[in-house]
Amino acid sequence: PICFDKDAYDAAVKKNLREVILSADNPIRELLNRKHMKIKELSDLLGCPYRTCQEWSLGNTKPPAWVLTLILDKVLDPNPIRN
Repeated sequence: PICFDKDAYDAAVKKNLREVILSADNPIRELLNRKHMKIKELSDLLGCPYRTCQEWSLGNTKPPAWVLTLILDKVLDPNPIRN
């Protein structure tokens, strides 16, 4: 029989997706495409102005690295289990 650790697999997929997004020329656009999200959905989720998310997605401006990390945490793992 084949043993399958679903939790380990899910963690590896999330880690890989995070690396792919961070290595993209426009990480916000990549995130939106990969998660099939609209700018409005991201704006509502983050509680930030639509125009800010739009500028990020167009590549006119970039969020600071620490903000991008927080965005990825919120979008890729919206309900983390913290001990």
